[in-house]
Formats: sequence, structure tokens, C-alpha cells
Amino acid sequence: MSKRRINLEKYGISANRRDELVSFTLQYPEWQARLRELRGLSAVRTDSEAVQGGSPGNPTESVALRTVQYVGKVETVERAVRRTIGKDEGLYAPLLRAITQGLTYEAADVPVGQKLFYTLLAAYYVNLDREVDVP
Repeated sequence: MSKRRINLEKYGISANRRDELVSFTLQYPEWQARLRELRGLSAVRTDSEAVQGGSPGNPTESVALRTVQYVGKVETVERAVRRTIGKDEGLYAPLLRAITQGLTYEAADVPVGQKLFYTLLAAYYVNLDREVDVP
């Protein structure tokens, strides 16, 4: 499948930054998989306050810290999608799937026209840009 590269320069987002944001987003399924693995290892608390005081080398703390990190990234992507769709909850799941899998309009099965789909995609990346410093 060919990927359509969306131009975000009119929003002040360079091609390189766009590529960072796209790469960040495409890691979403990996983060979900890592969270499933980590949550399967132990039932540790994962709120950041609970895990900051542990000692170095503590495996429970390590799992909890990694869990917090992945949860934060997942929530960042999901928050940007929610800001993009506003009150149209019916778009949430299909748009999240399309964005995190890098799907073209033809493959996305999103219940909107092509022009609106790419407008939503641009809006998502603008929202994500405001949310995150991609390492």
C-alpha cells in the first residue's frame, strides 16, 4: 500500500517533524503489546507517585516505570485523536485505527469522505504536535 504524505507546513510543522510525529504514532500498537506483556508480569501499581521512591534495581519498580511510560504515550495518541474528533465519538475507533496503522483513505474504512479524512489526519498531527516532544 502506498502512503500519502500529508503536508503540514501551513501549520508550522516541517516535513521532518511530520515524519517524527508519524513514526511516534505508528509505535502505538507496539506500546499496546508491551503494556499487555508488562501487565501480565505482575500486578504492580503503575501510578507515577507510587513508583518514584523505590530503590535502584528493583524489578517491580522497573516494570511499573516502564508501564507508566507506555501508558503516557498511548494516552497522548488517544488524547490527540479525541481532540481531533470533538464530540463525534463514532469516528474515534476507526480514526485511531487508521492513524496508528498508517492506513490510506482507501484502506481505512472511516465513515467520512476522502477530503475530510485527510483534513482529520492533518488536524490529528497538529494536535499531537502540541502534545508531545518526540524524542
